[in-house]
Amino acid sequence: LLAAALGTSCASGEEAPYSLFCWRPETMAQEEWAGFFSVLEQAQVGQVYQAFPEGSLAGEEAAAFLREAENRGVSVYALAGAPEWGLEQDAASLVSVLEEAAQANQALEGGRGLQGVVADVEPYLLEEWDEDRESLMQGFADGMTLAHSRAQELGLELLLCVPTFYDADCPEALERLVQHGCDGIAVMNYNRTDEYGQILEEARL
Repeated sequence: LLAAALGTSCASGEEAPYSLFCWRPETMAQEEWAGFFSVLEQAQVGQVYQAFPEGSLAGEEAAAFLREAENRGVSVYALAGAPEWGLEQDAASLVSVLEEAAQANQALEGGRGLQGVVADVEPYLLEEWDEDRESLMQGFADGMTLAHSRAQELGLELLLCVPTFYDADCPEALERLVQHGCDGIAVMNYNRTDEYGQILEEARL
């Protein structure tokens, strides 16, 4: 899934302009590199949002993949999240991933490593979304604010996936998330009609 994230510091002109969500951990295997990075180059992808198996960020396979990505001029973000994380007002699960990412970077000893973490949480898939949406999103925004502070302490960017309908269903929470809960957002704009119109408010924020 190709995407353009809003508000990130990566769009500096030094890297290719597009990002790629990659949920396949197999991509990290060395035998996959030639084909994978060739596709990235052809598609002008400069940032990869890569899913890593739980507990694998500090492993040698992940380290080798990050070194190869750096050699090819590609920034890598750890892609992680689950709807249940939206219930964690302390953002414990997300903070744990951030700290694991920071440890992985330290182990690289001078390599660029992970640029940050992309949080794909989707609390609107929970039962609580229909029961008490306002409280759910207030708690989620509280947690993302804590996670963002921790990311800044660790020197990592934190990007957040959002649907196109937060601006209509929970505008105050969306504004808090953009202002205090992340460094940038990736809008999940699956509706292939009026694509620009559906992200106007998110871009304004």
